[in-house]
Amino acid sequence: MNFIRGPGAILAYARTLSRREASHTRGHNPLGGLSVVALLAVLAAQVATGLIIDPDDYINVGPLAEYVGSDWNRWALRWHHRLGLVLAILVGLHIAAILFYRFWKREDLVTPMITGRPRGK
Repeated sequence: MNFIRGPGAILAYARTLSRREASHTRGHNPLGGLSVVALLAVLAAQVATGLIIDPDDYINVGPLAEYVGSDWNRWALRWHHRLGLVLAILVGLHIAAILFYRFWKREDLVTPMITGRPRGK
C-alpha cells in the first residue's frame, strides 16, 4: 500500500466520506496521506524560514540570519508568520478529521496513532 496516492484515488476516497461506516484503511487513507504531506511540507518551510529571520526586536533572530541579506530576513519573517497560521489551520483540520471519523464514521483513529496497531489487534 502506498502512503501517497494520486488524485484519482484521493477523489474516489473523498466520495466515500458521506457513508456512515468505518473505512478500515490500513495506514493512512488517501486524504490522510495528503494531510501528512501538507503538514510536513509546511512545517519544513516554517523551520527553514525560522532559520534566517531577523525581526526588529532582535530577540528571536534565526541562527543563520547573519548569512543572508536584510531583504531575505524580512521575506523570511513575513512567510514565517504566514506559515505559522497555515500550520495552525492544518492542525485544526487534522483534529477535525479525527473527530469526524470518531463520531460520524465511528472509527477510532487515536488508538492506532498511539499504539501503531488497529484497534482490537
